[in-house]
Amino acid sequence: MEEFELQRRAEAEMSGLQKKMSEVRYERLTNPELARKKIVYIMRGVPGSGKSTVAREIAHPDGIIHSTDSKFYDEHGEYVFDPKRLKEYHDENFDDFCKSLDAGVPIAILDNTNVQSWHYERYVEAAEKAGYAVRIIEMLFPDPEEAAQRNEHNVSKETIERMIMAWEHSAK
Repeated sequence: MEEFELQRRAEAEMSGLQKKMSEVRYERLTNPELARKKIVYIMRGVPGSGKSTVAREIAHPDGIIHSTDSKFYDEHGEYVFDPKRLKEYHDENFDDFCKSLDAGVPIAILDNTNVQSWHYERYVEAAEKAGYAVRIIEMLFPDPEEAAQRNEHNVSKETIERMIMAWEHSAK
């Protein structure tokens, strides 16, 4: 029974990701505002919610993804999180994002958790100033235990639970 329940939940979450990707594709095809405009997508969600999966789908084939997490990989491809460098890397990620806007990339994606709106406000301002349409893509909250198992950076269940509480608190 437990195995069946896990499979059902996994299928439901995959269906949710596919639905999110379909919504993005449909809007790009049918919204006249987006027809001839460059687009910035701001991904929002806790680790393990599917942000990066959806971001890769949106970016293919002519977009670029900007993620502060990518700054934490060392020369051997190992993810080494250093909280002392978080602000520095967020600033580098923002600078790289702005360079992509200046270069006129057709699709730029911010793939960070963006739990609080102030986490991504400067990205929105830069995108609008550069003439981009901006879309916020909010992922559904996954089960924290499953998200902890699924996320790429070993973020703990407890940390994900705190992020969800902070998110819900900020929405009030």
